[in-house]
Amino acid sequence: MWPIEWKTVSTSLVILVLGGILGYLGRILIESRKRIRFITRDVYFGPALFWNLFMGRNYPSENAISFECEIKFFSERSQTVGLHDFRLQFCHKTLLGSVVDFEPDMQRVYRDMDKKDGPHLLGAIELQSRTFISFQLSTYIGREHWQKMQHCTFVRLRCKTAEGRIKHFTIDAICMPSMPPEGMDGTQYMSVQVTPTNYPQTSNPMSLVIMAARRREHEQTNLFTIAPEDLRYWDGTGWVKSKAEAKVYSNMDEAHSDGEAVKIWNLVPNEWGS
Repeated sequence: MWPIEWKTVSTSLVILVLGGILGYLGRILIESRKRIRFITRDVYFGPALFWNLFMGRNYPSENAISFECEIKFFSERSQTVGLHDFRLQFCHKTLLGSVVDFEPDMQRVYRDMDKKDGPHLLGAIELQSRTFISFQLSTYIGREHWQKMQHCTFVRLRCKTAEGRIKHFTIDAICMPSMPPEGMDGTQYMSVQVTPTNYPQTSNPMSLVIMAARRREHEQTNLFTIAPEDLRYWDGTGWVKSKAEAKVYSNMDEAHSDGEAVKIWNLVPNEWGS
């Protein structure tokens, strides 16, 4: 029998164990350095009502600031990454770091509001390996919060990983707009939309009507469940109750031009303005 060199065996085992540990740590390090990419498009921050597709950015609201953007996540990691506890944060930088000036209630930060099916709130999301997740994000900020935001210079999205680590994704730089004084008629009573004639059953971009939805205090306007008495349609000269009597437009620009000519957002039906 050959004599066993126990010293050689033990040394080899130590080398194998250390090699395995170093290899494992190396794989963890490589995996941790794989990025979660965060891309934003079409960022808008300024005086507008986010749900008001007609006025949009053409007419300022004295009641709200609108924030809108498209967000895309892309994970380069090999395992699914879970993100939760999202916060939209309006911030400014100081010598000591970033300061959060304002966080809107996430129940008022909406995801994909233009889609009939939800989810419409930003809850937990799972990032599959090398797969894009994209959605529209929007919110409105009431006049009572503007003072907190005077020094804001950028907006970011904060969230947590499944391990409880906090991550920050910068969306874009912002500039606090000069807002109009309170008291303009119209926007406090209603919002004006351009909508397909038979929406939401089908969406025909060649058959549009202008619709006014009455806004009630402390209630979010929901066009899917709004009562008929809170809807009016433009017939070219005034508001009517029936969509069948409404003037039909062949495209969005035609409807906008007609509405802009009479400042339609200020033409509140008499029965709504009292």
